[in-house]
Amino acid sequence: MPEIREVDILADFNLTLDHFYSIVKTQIGGLQARQYLQLQATAIPFDVSPDYKWFSYGTMNRFFDVRMDPTPVASNITLEAAARLSDQYLIFMADLISLVEVLELDKDTLEKIDKLRTRINNNDARVTALIKRRMDDWIQYAEATMLDRGSLTQFTHWQQGHHTSREIADLVRELARDGALMSALTARRYASADHQAVADAYAAVTGPASRMRYPLFPDSEYPADEVAKFSATYFASLPDNDSSLYRNLQLMTSMVTLGDITTSEIGKFSDKLTKESVANSTVTTDWSASGSAGWGPFKVRTEVSSHEKIRDDFSHTQSISVGATSLQAIPIDASVWFRPDMFRHPLVKRNRRLFEPYLGPKGSLLYFPTHLIVARGMNLTFTSSQNWQHDYEKDFSASGSASGRIFGVGFGGGGRYSQTQREQKVERRGNDLVLDDGDNIRILGYVVTKNADFDDDFIAENQARFAQTNF
Repeated sequence: MPEIREVDILADFNLTLDHFYSIVKTQIGGLQARQYLQLQATAIPFDVSPDYKWFSYGTMNRFFDVRMDPTPVASNITLEAAARLSDQYLIFMADLISLVEVLELDKDTLEKIDKLRTRINNNDARVTALIKRRMDDWIQYAEATMLDRGSLTQFTHWQQGHHTSREIADLVRELARDGALMSALTARRYASADHQAVADAYAAVTGPASRMRYPLFPDSEYPADEVAKFSATYFASLPDNDSSLYRNLQLMTSMVTLGDITTSEIGKFSDKLTKESVANSTVTTDWSASGSAGWGPFKVRTEVSSHEKIRDDFSHTQSISVGATSLQAIPIDASVWFRPDMFRHPLVKRNRRLFEPYLGPKGSLLYFPTHLIVARGMNLTFTSSQNWQHDYEKDFSASGSASGRIFGVGFGGGGRYSQTQREQKVERRGNDLVLDDGDNIRILGYVVTKNADFDDDFIAENQARFAQTNF
């Protein structure tokens, strides 16, 4: 098997992360105070299409609901591991409402609430694990017997005999009963407006209106009579839980249509970079930290035998044209349940140690997403002072051995194409080498908002206190 080596193909071209960062930031434009641009190290494929719109809405929701790492360039591991903003926010709100309850409720009520919360959390985790096991079994069974994975009728019949169904049903009933008891214990008006605001925010994030069900599979994999029922009302009326056919997500929406994402030319651009190009924005300035370690804008993995040929070819590069058919920032709306004003609540400020994991320098809620940045049809043209010698069409074809990551977009790599990942074009045109991502849609990153800085608030408050102290 031939040895594969990674090479920075333009190490001497003087291009850095800042150049691509500047291009994207310019196209997005209009960042507000405390808003920042966060790139993804890998431009992740974004599987949406009007052909399966409800599955696409669920995909959008999942990529909206992502916990932001406090860094300008994030690994896609966060996305793939489903590290959700809503999970962190719910835990934060649980801590905050607990402080309110300690101040407002008697000891006996607090003990009952604590036992109920512990039981609810344990049972909820158990239900999630059982549903996942049943879902995996259903997919295997449906594929083995050539059944339609999205058939509610066939699934309903099959699940009656599955060993997890009885336990899931019992746990769901217990969860409903414990939830009702919890509501009865906490359903009261508090005299303090600050405390009532926390109770209202907690009710919003835990209430059924904060969640929506979406198809687990593309719409076309469900029977036609089932798809005919698909609508927001239909999914909202389904039971408030995951199942082997539908996923239950914390609701995050956008007014941007699937057509805007998949067919429009919103944000179409083309930009040229040379050795003399200067980035008009820098990660260091915007984030007060470089955050770019290990993120090379031009990385290629190829056989050692081709290594020096490719390096020599690219050493003659004079300019690079970067463009896309569309690049846009999709607004994210989570206002049904997400209340950022809770991060500035007086109880949060008075209990710094408790909320440091959420809002401290590396806090899980220090940044939250406001827009998802997506590009369609990314393309690059490398212009050389001579003809390109190496056979890039062969190396970066579906059967080729080479792969590259250029501005986060992967090219080549053995042809891992699917219904939504279309084949790319690699073409030599005399002195030009063209890399075209076709009509693929990719996530480039997020626009994020930084919460009121814990440390700034703490310093300002203490400076004021010290100024009033007489020694």
